[in-house]
Amino acid sequence: MEFDKVTKEHILLGIKDYEEKGIPEGFRKSTGHDIIYYGKKYSPKIIMAYANFHATRNKPVNDFHTNDTIEAFKRNGFEVVRKKSNSEDPISNLIKKYKVHISETHLTDELYKWKLIEEFKGRPNVNAIDFTKEIKEVKFGNLIYAMSGAVLDRLAKERPEDLRSKFKILFDSSIKLIDRVNKFNQETLLLYKSINDEHSHHQDERSIATYLTFQDPQHYTFYKSSFYKKYCDLIGVPYAKTGEKYVHYLSLINDLIENYIINDNELIDLVQSFVPQYDGETNLLLAQDILYQMLEKESDVNYWIFQGNPKYYDIKSAIEDDALKTWSVKAHKEKIQKGDKIILWVTGAEAGCYALAEVASDVYEGMDDENEMKYYTDKSENEKANRVDIIITHNLINDPITKEQVQGIKELSQLNIGNQGTNFKATEEEYLKLLEMAENKNTKKMENNKVKTILNQILYGPPGTGKTFILKSEYFPKYTTKETSLSKEKHFENVVKECTWFQVIAVALIEIGKSKVSTINNNRWVLKKAELSNSKTVRPTLWGQLQSHTIGNCEFVNVSHRQTPQIFNKTEDSLWEILEEETKEQAPELYDLIDSVDNFKPDENKEIKRYRFTTFHQSFSYEDFIEGIKPIMIDGVEQDGDLGYKIEPGVFKELCDEAANDPENKYAIFIDEINRGNVSSIFGELITLIEYDKRKGAVNEMSATLPYSKKQFSVPSNVDIYGTMNTADRSVEALDTALRRRFSFVEVMPNPNFLKENITGVSLKKLLETINERIEVLIDRGHTIGHSYFMDVKNEIELRDAFKDKIIPLLQEYFYGDYGKIGLVLGKGFVEKKKKNSNLFPDFDYEGKGELNREYYILKIIDDDFPITEALGLLLSENKEA
Repeated sequence: MEFDKVTKEHILLGIKDYEEKGIPEGFRKSTGHDIIYYGKKYSPKIIMAYANFHATRNKPVNDFHTNDTIEAFKRNGFEVVRKKSNSEDPISNLIKKYKVHISETHLTDELYKWKLIEEFKGRPNVNAIDFTKEIKEVKFGNLIYAMSGAVLDRLAKERPEDLRSKFKILFDSSIKLIDRVNKFNQETLLLYKSINDEHSHHQDERSIATYLTFQDPQHYTFYKSSFYKKYCDLIGVPYAKTGEKYVHYLSLINDLIENYIINDNELIDLVQSFVPQYDGETNLLLAQDILYQMLEKESDVNYWIFQGNPKYYDIKSAIEDDALKTWSVKAHKEKIQKGDKIILWVTGAEAGCYALAEVASDVYEGMDDENEMKYYTDKSENEKANRVDIIITHNLINDPITKEQVQGIKELSQLNIGNQGTNFKATEEEYLKLLEMAENKNTKKMENNKVKTILNQILYGPPGTGKTFILKSEYFPKYTTKETSLSKEKHFENVVKECTWFQVIAVALIEIGKSKVSTINNNRWVLKKAELSNSKTVRPTLWGQLQSHTIGNCEFVNVSHRQTPQIFNKTEDSLWEILEEETKEQAPELYDLIDSVDNFKPDENKEIKRYRFTTFHQSFSYEDFIEGIKPIMIDGVEQDGDLGYKIEPGVFKELCDEAANDPENKYAIFIDEINRGNVSSIFGELITLIEYDKRKGAVNEMSATLPYSKKQFSVPSNVDIYGTMNTADRSVEALDTALRRRFSFVEVMPNPNFLKENITGVSLKKLLETINERIEVLIDRGHTIGHSYFMDVKNEIELRDAFKDKIIPLLQEYFYGDYGKIGLVLGKGFVEKKKKNSNLFPDFDYEGKGELNREYYILKIIDDDFPITEALGLLLSENKEA
């Protein structure tokens, strides 16, 4: 038998030869089969030629039969697989999808990686004079976890030379990579524990991969465990162990480059057209981007069965009343995500599918609102739990898909219903079959693509818990894009939107020259302005603007009130023109507007914000939020004192108008301190229009006639509404009930785990926990204090000032000046007991005189000499006496 002398050891030597020497002369890669070894694919003939040489010392020749080769590999325990055609090959399909994807996105969201590599290549420099400064200057961005960066900064600050030595080992290519990765992980952990006594230092393989990539992008690239595992699943290879994953990942990445990327000229040319830094040869960064974008960002939709037991919750009535807005999640909370599809199944005697729905939020901790409570048959069930917001897309309450109808249908024969709990997975096939059945019924159906992710959400909690910070750091970016993502048409629309009517008329005349009003009316600038403003009086507006900005000596315009700039002229034959010299002198910005549109060059650093941020307060009104009349001066008070009025949109209506003209993108309004305004007055008739099913395009779409403009108005389905609410604010009780039931609520509580610092031997974490435990007993958890009061505290002076300027004034408000209760929270170090002078009053017989001499409490003065460390020691003492 041919190759009967070849053993496993010979084959391994053959693989090593191939890795070092490449393809022998006269050979080419196999097109029919591959052998698999440690996740990599090899040509059977090439490896067997080398292996046979080690077994027989015969020179590798390409004259043996493929079947003999395959049999020899299988005999020695190697996996041999037939190559798939491109249509079957998952990697080819992956790259094909990637090409389509980046043709649409132009790699806009990923360019920063190439730019960071270009800026910080070769860093951190282990030979830098000041290694603390060196680490601080290198910007790793979101390529490492936030805690990874924080730990690294602290190590660089407190133990820079020790950290430098760890990086020297990590970057030493003479040491095996797997040893370097594990050594860096283990030794930085020991280093961090020596200064912080922590069990986690967050220097995982993702962070280590980033450090290596910045240092040497020719040999390393970025890594995440999530898409590494998904890629292993895709190609059918097992995961490596922790500590060995990055090494395995690099071998897979290099195989991806060698077998798929370097010969794909279409892919290389496409990437080069979007990434100036890409030279067509350094493909490691490209390879990881393919995996990241196709396997990580493009996450699949999940399908879930949410079961409701009528013994505990009247789900049918809740669906019928359109009151089912949230669902309690008792399993799979890590996997359920916004956009997932839901089968709402009722158990019991009338079991069946009563609705199809969609997940409209991430999982959060909360409770049912008051409106949903009435559907519980057992009120104790409404405990605080993990929840998601849901939107009913197909209401089958009048004609449900019953359990009997499901039985006997092939696609639903394995439908997992019964006693499985509140939520578990379904298959796409099962969901689509139920969807088909729902479509054929007389359903109360909503336009799913328009309302599927509407969010009306309020973040609530005590002061200082970071509610506004969460909005800015986590929510604002969802409604922000770079200008590079704009098309030329969208940029033109944005420019026109910011222009006044005078400006678009002037620009139109610059473009078309002398014209009649009808011609001006058909210019692109005027047409777009009319479209965006929904104006029904365009021609009168044109006439009015032309006449009011006409030069004073024009004999064919008889208007007394003229406005600056005066750059228009009307000729004898009733043509309008713009005077070039006057325009260049008085309004040169008009030419810049034209240039910005005709020669649009997107600025990669400019952000397009599709949101508004406002704060409610006692004087905030409907006119500020929806629309109102505002005064305008005509020619100035100095001349004749004429005063005019115009209707102006408020912050919310203005946003809704923008969103209605851009239905492909999501918009949002963020309302800080939403409970401090008179919400009934501010929202007015919109209190109904903001509901999911009352939005524009929804099944129960509603509109209202606005009182000032008399125009019909509805809230677009691509507008999300967020608010923050301080539970310690006394105005919280005035929050409108109608508003409460139209919002989901996400609690944001103090998190002592954010506080890692120890100041003068005092643990800030323990300090916050102790104060809040006492406040919760004396008042309630809604009046605790947030972690932000201690977040920026770095030394004893800042800690003292935090108590003096923030914490004690807040407690004074909480306890209405009852310093005895403040003493119960802060202890003797901050509050002391006094006894009034019994001789203060004259000898006078007064019934309540004895009461006036009772003991009382005062706050100690916190000045530069205040012993803050001693006071905090008393606060944290186990002796609870104040």
